[in-house]
Amino acid sequence: MRFAIVSDIHGNEVALHSVVDDIDSTGIDQVYAAGDLALLGPRPRECVAILQERGWSSVRGNTDRMIAEFDASAPSGEAEASVAIAGMISWTRDRLGDEMVEYLGSLPPSISIRSENGAGNLVIVHGTPRSDEEGLNADENDERLLILTQQASAYAVVGGHTHRSFGRMVRGTLIANAGSVGRSYEGRPSRATYLVLEDERGVWTVEIRHVRYDRQRNFRSLEAEGAPITHELSEPFMTAVAPD
Repeated sequence: MRFAIVSDIHGNEVALHSVVDDIDSTGIDQVYAAGDLALLGPRPRECVAILQERGWSSVRGNTDRMIAEFDASAPSGEAEASVAIAGMISWTRDRLGDEMVEYLGSLPPSISIRSENGAGNLVIVHGTPRSDEEGLNADENDERLLILTQQASAYAVVGGHTHRSFGRMVRGTLIANAGSVGRSYEGRPSRATYLVLEDERGVWTVEIRHVRYDRQRNFRSLEAEGAPITHELSEPFMTAVAPD
């Protein structure tokens, strides 16, 4: 079986369409998402709708949780960053509508897939098996990665959250990060990233795929759609560099 895993779409419909086209040309059996589907991009509703229409199962990311649990009457904090993200959450909730907000809140924290070819189970999370705000990073040593993933008890663990992709076999377990479809932090502008996993030989293997998309079109949509986003939050869509 060949599985695609997408993550961190962040409302970037332009990038998502490019990935969909690539997936359709690659011979994928099933697609899963590792969360953070809607917040910060100009087309949150359209992105969630694509996943629903195509039957792609997703885990709940930390920003999906933030959208679902947001209370507009609650204090957003005095920090400018808190006010800025609260404005985007409120705007995104309005765009999504009640049913999609409830859908995001109902997503599971993890998905477990049993290999039909003897490779063992694959677990998909947003951050790590223990937290949706903790990431799997390529610069961690093997011991640290094993600590972060041991709760899954799996032969393959895939997360997102960091917006930086990698894949590494650690003592018989494949540990990988799907990067980001819509908001990469890999320093390669106009690239959407996702993973393809296979279990055909009784062990999980991973391919990292980078797909070009029109970042200018996505960036223009932020203004056209009236998204109340600050320069600091919007700039990574153009630079593929994490905000300070």
